[in-house]
Amino acid sequence: MTIPNELRSTLELLQRGFPNGVDESDIVPLCRILQDDGEMSIRTTALVLGELLGCDPVVMLPLIDRSTMDDLAGSYRVGEIREHLKQYGFEEWLNEE
Repeated sequence: MTIPNELRSTLELLQRGFPNGVDESDIVPLCRILQDDGEMSIRTTALVLGELLGCDPVVMLPLIDRSTMDDLAGSYRVGEIREHLKQYGFEEWLNEE
């Protein structure tokens, strides 16, 4: 699946940050970061993560829902993942329009 051009930089950031894939336990906190910090919608989060993980974006919807409700998504992992992504251009990505 091809994602829209406006989501390409998000996908590239995540590919740089997770060249060997995203650990299953990090998907929910990553959803939280994309939606809270990146102000991404459920749809765009699903599209990017589906492309990154090689799955249908619909598969991502329950995990995205969980990230909005689950206190575990607000745990220390969110901060650790955010810090990890900073070395791959996270701050620059946040400042994109």
